[in-house]
Amino acid sequence: MRLILRVIMLAAVVVISTTTAVADPVDSLNETHSDFNESDEFIEEYSALYDSLKDEKLKSLLSKIRIKHEIAEKKAAIADQQEDIANKNRNLVFLSIVAIVAIIFAAVATFFFIKYRRLAKEEHKVRRNRERLLSLISHEIRSPLITLMTSLKMLKNTVDEDDKEVQGVLNNIMSSISNQLQMASNLLSWGKLQIGALPNNKIKFDAVPLIDEAEKLVKEPLANKSISLLHDIPDRHIFVFADRQMLFTILRNLIHNAIKYSNIGENVIVKIRREGDFYAFYVIDTGIGVKPEMADQLFNSTVKSSVGTSGETGVGYGLRICDAFAKQCGGTISLAPEHRINEKGTAFKVTIPAAKTEES
Repeated sequence: MRLILRVIMLAAVVVISTTTAVADPVDSLNETHSDFNESDEFIEEYSALYDSLKDEKLKSLLSKIRIKHEIAEKKAAIADQQEDIANKNRNLVFLSIVAIVAIIFAAVATFFFIKYRRLAKEEHKVRRNRERLLSLISHEIRSPLITLMTSLKMLKNTVDEDDKEVQGVLNNIMSSISNQLQMASNLLSWGKLQIGALPNNKIKFDAVPLIDEAEKLVKEPLANKSISLLHDIPDRHIFVFADRQMLFTILRNLIHNAIKYSNIGENVIVKIRREGDFYAFYVIDTGIGVKPEMADQLFNSTVKSSVGTSGETGVGYGLRICDAFAKQCGGTISLAPEHRINEKGTAFKVTIPAAKTEES
């Protein structure tokens, strides 16, 4: 740039020198040298001015760039703040929706819980009233029968044993009363089972004493028919895991039915065997047996009780109760024809879970 200015200045000097009058050569050289000096000063001033202007422009440019950068940073910061605010608003809306849903759910759950509790209380009250009614009916039926049975036993003890006719009549009456007591117990158990008022209390216990207890309750029918109840139990103690009252009811019903359908002078056998994780309880008689066409319907609700060999009657709930109680205890009940004696009579099999540990 400086070279160009020098050339321009030199050309200007030449033009000026050609247009002026011819002077002294020395004077001309002096003037020319003076002009060159002035042009150098001019160039230096121009360069200084140009540099200052260039610096100002650069400063102005840098200032503009810095301002643009600061503006961009502020815009970015504002955008970030706006994004944060938008995210917070979205989170707030989401949390509000969740809170509303939770409140609605809690309100609905509370409503149904209160309703369920009210219904549960009402159901419990109804069930309790039914239990009381069943217990009252059972008590009103059983109490006079038990009193009558006790009176007949006392009367029988006062009658001469040689008076077979009176003894026979008393035995028949006592057998009928025993049968009625059995039916009352079955009806009470069936009623409680239907309304869900019969708790299932599974425990570990020895099942052998149950047979003796059941035998005491059928003592009169056994005596009236001269039937012996025989035990075929391999161990002194048989520990099972079940509901004690339910298993007792099963054994009592099966033994009672065996006596009912047995002939005078025959035997009823109670046999217990271990079969894997279960104990199998067999009640076997040599009576009239079960008709083949009835074998598959014994535990059906449509089957009615048939009359026993001595005219004993029933209501037909005994085997259905046994079936229901066996299932409640985790076992089964079925016919076991392979265990009949000389292919006569009937053999029932009840499986009950064995206790995990046994005591000898």
